[in-house]
Amino acid sequence: MKKDEKVTKSNALIEAAYHPTSLYQMRLLLVAIAQIREGEKITHRTEFTISAQGMADLVGIAGKSGSHFAYLKQAADDLVDMSIRVTEYPDGRPRARRWWKINVVDSCGYIEDQAKVVLTFTPSIIPYITELEDRYKSYRLAHVIKMKSVYGMRLYELALRWKFEAELPQNKGIKEVAVGEFRYVMGLEDQYREMDDLKKRVIRPALRDVNEHTDLMVSFGQRKSGRSIAYFQFKIEKKPRTSAEGSRRATKRKNMLPSGTTTNGADFLCEGGDFMDYARRVLPRCKLGQRPWDEALKALRDEIETKGIYRDMKTGEIIQQPGQPVT
Repeated sequence: MKKDEKVTKSNALIEAAYHPTSLYQMRLLLVAIAQIREGEKITHRTEFTISAQGMADLVGIAGKSGSHFAYLKQAADDLVDMSIRVTEYPDGRPRARRWWKINVVDSCGYIEDQAKVVLTFTPSIIPYITELEDRYKSYRLAHVIKMKSVYGMRLYELALRWKFEAELPQNKGIKEVAVGEFRYVMGLEDQYREMDDLKKRVIRPALRDVNEHTDLMVSFGQRKSGRSIAYFQFKIEKKPRTSAEGSRRATKRKNMLPSGTTTNGADFLCEGGDFMDYARRVLPRCKLGQRPWDEALKALRDEIETKGIYRDMKTGEIIQQPGQPVT
């Protein structure tokens, strides 16, 4: 299988609630879906074969196929037990109940001497991944297969879905998601209850993966209701096509920033955004026109990493002051 294969899912499946148990489980699911050709009719008897070596080649990791096969088998077992919660039919019609729980994989088998696993999908999930005429999204497998976080994979799919809504004039290019809704679609209703943990374990790794590996740039902000953070804000933009030199410069800038940097605009900066414009807004007292690049970048890193400022992306209001606990 090639990395330029496409993954196609209905919007209803993208917005379904589920929490993959491992990175390998999510990779295995996406590689199997990517094997479905456009317009192909499949049933619960259609088999999809994935080899340990093929998965390692896609991800770009070395090692003996036996160790990869062990991970692959565990991921296949986990997929058999995995279920998702959907609120719509594949065509977008709402279900009578608030949500409906369906299993994803019907069966799995192992070919030990070839280090391969074989999967079949359940009849319930098939309409969400094949023969879709509208209300669906497709993306290249290469955009997600090397991600280090399952949350990055999920955020990328959601960002593809949210981008149209964010571009409506009244939304000013920003998609606002209630914190409870975000937890629901990510399958995190009972995990990372502290806001700092949610940002550290979920949002920051997800943003880092999306901005590094995909064709989108996603920046993060938040909005309060009363004294508590009620909404997460995502500014979603398509990355411009750049020359090889531009890509190298963007990578160099990204590597100079602290790991996990995600405050309003920083991830956009990592991918070659307008640094001087962003820095002037964040650091108005700096005479950036008279300062070398490395000094300006050091000042920006200190502002982001040390003070941990988060803003409302629509109003510019600082939501979390330096030293202020997050609620």
